Amino acid sequence: MSARTSRDAASSSRWKAFFPIVDAVYVMLALSVCVLMGCASLLVVCFLPFPVAETCPWLCVALALSAPGIAAAFAIYRDHPVLRPSHFAGMESGAEKASSSSGEIVPEWAAAPYVEADSGVAVFRPFFAAYVKLWKRSLALGAVSGTLLFVLSYDARLLAQVSWGIYVMVLACAIGVIALMALMTSLELAVEFPKAKFSALLRNGLLLAVFKLPITLGLTVVVGTYMWGVAYYPLPVLVLMTGLVGYLIWVGARSQSKELRGACAI
Repeated sequence: MSARTSRDAASSSRWKAFFPIVDAVYVMLALSVCVLMGCASLLVVCFLPFPVAETCPWLCVALALSAPGIAAAFAIYRDHPVLRPSHFAGMESGAEKASSSSGEIVPEWAAAPYVEADSGVAVFRPFFAAYVKLWKRSLALGAVSGTLLFVLSYDARLLAQVSWGIYVMVLACAIGVIALMALMTSLELAVEFPKAKFSALLRNGLLLAVFKLPITLGLTVVVGTYMWGVAYYPLPVLVLMTGLVGYLIWVGARSQSKELRGACAI
């Protein structure tokens, strides 16, 4: 009887270890849906059957409109209890979860949790709540980046008409990549620093994207691979990989701002 009891306990322990993985997979899939809804304008423009030259201005507008959705996803990645390492380690009990949100002392410069610690696997309601909190600043950040990318794309179109323009086009593409990754970092900073000045978000996002160039290049590879996957296998990549790719981008942007957060905590 005791042997059977020990086997049942071992089986129950294995199932309990499996549940956190299932929860995380569900949250990632739900976040894929949330990000696709938040970035619907960008998704529509990407699949329009127009030449690239005609689509570029609309892509810049769609990117600006999609910035609040990206910021809201970053907020969920930051605070969702299912995505915390302690969730996988089985360390959080119900009492600990309750204390980790409302009872936690949050620094003055940091944002309060966007997701309640007792929310379980809820994603959609916290996502749209974070969207409402972050849409104004993130839309402004997206508008600045979208305007810069539009100017770069327009200049590249003009330079394509001259023989030496290819060299300047390479430089414009490099600046465009940095501007796009600077937007991701600025959105992560907007999630983390709700009281920061708008100019500080822009400045630090750009500086971190430049001085943390290896991370910027790594994120560029991730985004490029994702775009390639969307081009050839749109439905499975959009549904299955969007949440994971967004998480990798958030991790990279958060790694870029790690020293800045440490300096603010002193």
